[in-house]
Amino acid sequence: MKTSFSFSRRGPDRVAEELATVLSGKASFEFKDLFTVVYENLRARNAASGGEEMLRLRAYEKLQGLVDAGVVKKTGKEYRGGENQHNFWRGNHKIRGVRASFGDFH
Repeated sequence: MKTSFSFSRRGPDRVAEELATVLSGKASFEFKDLFTVVYENLRARNAASGGEEMLRLRAYEKLQGLVDAGVVKKTGKEYRGGENQHNFWRGNHKIRGVRASFGDFH
């Protein structure tokens, strides 16, 4: 019986970081516009990998996790950072297995 002992460590979650950065402002976005901004920012940082459609799916999944956690408010089709967003990011919480320990977003 062959056993494999490998250690895998994930790097920082760039998609969640970028979503938090974009939503930390006062503007609200529909998902299409929000993804366009996030995607362009990730491309500028050379952090967009896996193709645009896969990245869109990951971003949508993470955004829904943030909505479920109460960090992002969804009104109709628009998303906006919630009032407790800054406390959440400082609190070192986990969102569906993703460690969200980011600095202060102003």
